[in-house]
Amino acid sequence: MDSTTLAHIFSGLVVFGALGHLLWLAWKDKKDTTSPPKPEKEPKDRVADEPGRDEKDERLLVSYLTLRRVVGALGVALPVALAVLGVLMFESWHVLDSMSDYYHFRTRDIFVGVLFVLAWFLFAYKGYDAVDDRAGDFACLFALGVALCPTGHPGWQGVVHPWSAAGLFFVLAYFSFFLFTKSDVDREDQSPEKRKRNVFYRFCGVAMLVFIVTIGLSYWLLSEAIRQDTNLVFWMEWLALWAFGASWYVKGKTLWKDPKKAKEEKPATEAG
Repeated sequence: MDSTTLAHIFSGLVVFGALGHLLWLAWKDKKDTTSPPKPEKEPKDRVADEPGRDEKDERLLVSYLTLRRVVGALGVALPVALAVLGVLMFESWHVLDSMSDYYHFRTRDIFVGVLFVLAWFLFAYKGYDAVDDRAGDFACLFALGVALCPTGHPGWQGVVHPWSAAGLFFVLAYFSFFLFTKSDVDREDQSPEKRKRNVFYRFCGVAMLVFIVTIGLSYWLLSEAIRQDTNLVFWMEWLALWAFGASWYVKGKTLWKDPKKAKEEKPATEAG
């Protein structure tokens, strides 16, 4: 058995193992919601608009929401930057077959740089509970795999790259569909804005899955000539990244914000 086959087996086990583990955690979390309620813990990213919050807490939360917006903006900007720089570099209105192909040119700095930023942010990401941390760790691993293992390499790196890319997009879809929709409030008590955000998150998650599955099916159903003529892989990756970026941008409290609660006045204290 050669190294390429071993790389396929190992990469496949890692990707499917990670996805299976995350889906099991999602099922377990949903099952736990049918159990008798436990004392609620405040999620780590809950909006700091309640009494008892000091100014420092609010500044920290604003910074965290800003990071989410930056991550969303990077996801939206990456395909645009690669396409524009590619046009300027090749002096032709043409895009490469996939975003990964830009690794082999000067655009590599942007491609790898953005992936490293996303990887370390996702590694440090804290959400409601351990499943958020686990998903962030897997996303970090797959993003680094995409960044450090160039596409088209004849050895094991060329195998790790597409597996890592698929794993990354599947985990990002998992974030949108399962994690962003979570709340410490029962669904019937959620605000209309939160329900709208949840619909949007699920739409983005499903869209990412559709675009990535389309890429996989294209390698099975379409010839290489058709894929290259239509640049299908590039455009599907573009749309998937935009779905990812949009969901994280909304998660940064940019659209459909919950109305702020009126803060209670602190009781007056006697002087001296």
